[in-house]
Amino acid sequence: MALRLVRPEAGNLTVRRVGAMAHALYGSADYLKRHPAPANDPLGGRAVIVWDEAYANLPAARWPAKAWPSAPVALTVSSLSTHLAAARAGLGLAVLPCFLTSDEPTLIEVLPPSRVLVEDLWLVTHANLAHSARVRTVSDFVARTIASAASALENRYPATD
Repeated sequence: MALRLVRPEAGNLTVRRVGAMAHALYGSADYLKRHPAPANDPLGGRAVIVWDEAYANLPAARWPAKAWPSAPVALTVSSLSTHLAAARAGLGLAVLPCFLTSDEPTLIEVLPPSRVLVEDLWLVTHANLAHSARVRTVSDFVARTIASAASALENRYPATD
C-alpha cells in the first residue's frame, strides 16, 4: 500500500483518489525584502529552489520550469524538508505544500495554489491484496484520516479579517 501524488498508469494495482494537496509558492520575508519584484510580476528577478532530476516526475518539480522557465535556480534539492529549510533561510522561492507552511510565520505566500497547483492524492494497493479485510481496514483508515485533514491539505480555511 502506498500514498502517491502521481497516479500510477501501469501495474496490477487498485488506485483510489483519497484527497488533494494544495501547493503555493513561498519565500521568506527577508528574501522578499532583499529581492523586491515589480508590481506586475511577483516572480521577476527572483530565484527558485528546485527538485533534483530524480524527482522530475512530480508536479511540484515540473511547475517552476513550466510556469517560470527563465527563473534563476538558487538551489537544487532532493527532499521536501530541504526545500522548506532553504526557503526559511531566504535562499529563494519554493513550491511547498500549504499545510507545511501554516505554522511558518517567516514564510509568505507569493502565489496562491490557484496559480501554482493542487495535486490529487492516490491510495495505491496491489490488486491481489485489495480485497483482504486487513488491507481494506487500513486503506479505509488512511482515507478517513486524509478526509479529516482536507481543510489543511487543500488550503481551505475560512477567510479572516
